[in-house]
Amino acid sequence: AGAGVALKLCQALAAHLELEPASLRELLALAALGTIADVMQLTGENRAIVKAGLAEMRRGALPGISEFLKAAGTDTPAITAKALAFRVSPRLNAAGRMGDASAALALLSSQNAAESRTLALQLEEKNTLRKAAEAEALEEIKNLLSENPALLAQDILLLRGAGWHPGVLGIVASRVRERYRKPCIVFSARGDERTAAGDLLWRGSGRSSGDFDLLAAVSETAEFLETYGGHVMACGVAVGDSSWDRFTTKLYEAARRQRPDNFRDMVSPTFYDCMIGPKGVQLKEWEALQALEPFGNGNEEPLCLFPRFLIREVKRMGRDASHLRLTLATDAGSVSAVGFGFGVWAAWLKAGDRVTLLGTPDINEWRGSRLPQIQIRELLLPGEEVTAVPALAGLTVSEPQAAQTLSQHDLVRFWQSLEPMLAQDESLISRKRLLRILNVKNNCAYTLKQVESMHDIFREAGLIQRHGSLDDEIDILSQGRPDERVKLSDTVTAQQLMARGGLIYESDNR
Repeated sequence: AGAGVALKLCQALAAHLELEPASLRELLALAALGTIADVMQLTGENRAIVKAGLAEMRRGALPGISEFLKAAGTDTPAITAKALAFRVSPRLNAAGRMGDASAALALLSSQNAAESRTLALQLEEKNTLRKAAEAEALEEIKNLLSENPALLAQDILLLRGAGWHPGVLGIVASRVRERYRKPCIVFSARGDERTAAGDLLWRGSGRSSGDFDLLAAVSETAEFLETYGGHVMACGVAVGDSSWDRFTTKLYEAARRQRPDNFRDMVSPTFYDCMIGPKGVQLKEWEALQALEPFGNGNEEPLCLFPRFLIREVKRMGRDASHLRLTLATDAGSVSAVGFGFGVWAAWLKAGDRVTLLGTPDINEWRGSRLPQIQIRELLLPGEEVTAVPALAGLTVSEPQAAQTLSQHDLVRFWQSLEPMLAQDESLISRKRLLRILNVKNNCAYTLKQVESMHDIFREAGLIQRHGSLDDEIDILSQGRPDERVKLSDTVTAQQLMARGGLIYESDNR
């Protein structure tokens, strides 16, 4: 990272000037923060810098960071790479994103606790503004895609809005990429920013997905761009309004040529490192994992499977109730499981249910107490356990087979995967998770569109009933019991698919 390079320069200067190593304490802490914020690989010297820098912060270097963690709701002793990555870095970056980074610089330079507290609160306010700008853009994108579903059929999402704050485009692109599992570039325009020819200038920030080489695809459109740059996973782009249509056409073509690589992202299971049951939730065991820190890019936290834990209590938390806290029964009593962004699930979980989680062992430090805690990465619904695989299990050797045209065999696979998930009167069914189950179980590469088509066929046949949705991706379904036998091939969706060659149906049997 640039912060690490700056540290090495300062170390060389300090040696030349024969300064005491202690004079570099603050710089070592800054280099650690910069390395974490830039999501650098925590291996080799980067890991050594971060480990030493964290130790300096715990000894008092960068006192503003401790005040910042308090403002962000974290107890002071918990100065970890994770806390800096998820609580400090986004808030420091928010200042620059919203137009003025001076408060962030002042906080990192401050040696006064009272001043640091004031600056930390200012930065928290800027972060709140950043969240609001991000939420506004995401809501408009949701509406845009609802009104223009053809955009989702492309291999890359190209989205633009004149009113979106330029400082949040990268974050918004990341959120869209995570939601739709496609590379994405989000554009915004300021009315006073023009090209040399007087065109309205659209500036975009992009994020890639899977094996997609975003910079290579964007490079093919260079003739239509004012500027561009980046790497495999991210890019920055500027394009004039009069070049927009030619730019998008060319980029869609470039993305289409990379399409086969995208199948891997849809077929890969989630690998976990170990399984922990109610007996294994012990503070001393989880404290031992701290010897593996600092965690981050290149040294990920252990991901564990927590199977069929009994729920004692369900709560929503956070200012907007967007987060979830579960109290789970263990042999020693109970443990909290916290899921950020999982708040919507609170309406569908209750005390007495059993839940399977993928998560990371964590330690909650608050006012001098230390308790084990689970950081939820994924809630696994009935039937979804197949997508979680032990890290040593390995994969099948053959490459996934792409299903270009659906057949009866594919409909059978779909039903065999869906039926176990319909155990309750009303079940939550995520189409994207169902897609992963199908692909992992069968080593195939179905697309989300094909899964939605098969879903529609069974719904039109009366074999499944839709009672609503949790959001625009999770349906509330139950198993239907049609009054009379209905042929799948007679449904409207099946007829439409067969007419255009998307479904081959050779028999009248279900």
